[in-house]
Amino acid sequence: DPEFSFKGFAEFDLGVMTAHLLLVTGDLDTLQQVRNSYDLPVDTQLLQQITGIEVMRRLIGLAQLPLSRTLKEKKELLEMDRGLVMGDE
Repeated sequence: DPEFSFKGFAEFDLGVMTAHLLLVTGDLDTLQQVRNSYDLPVDTQLLQQITGIEVMRRLIGLAQLPLSRTLKEKKELLEMDRGLVMGDE
């Protein structure tokens, strides 16, 4: 999507990708799997924060995805993401 393309830090791309994987799986281990699969140095805290923000944006922001999730599941994802953004995870 050229609208969102820019040359920047790897944590952004990894975080957005991880967020979408989390939305599909609901499994927080996905974050560690992505982190471990990337060979170059990564700021883990920044990666977590971007992941959390992207999930929130896709659940309750202007760029919502039409997900087949219950309100309870969405609430659980948002609670998990709060921990990612705030550094509690």
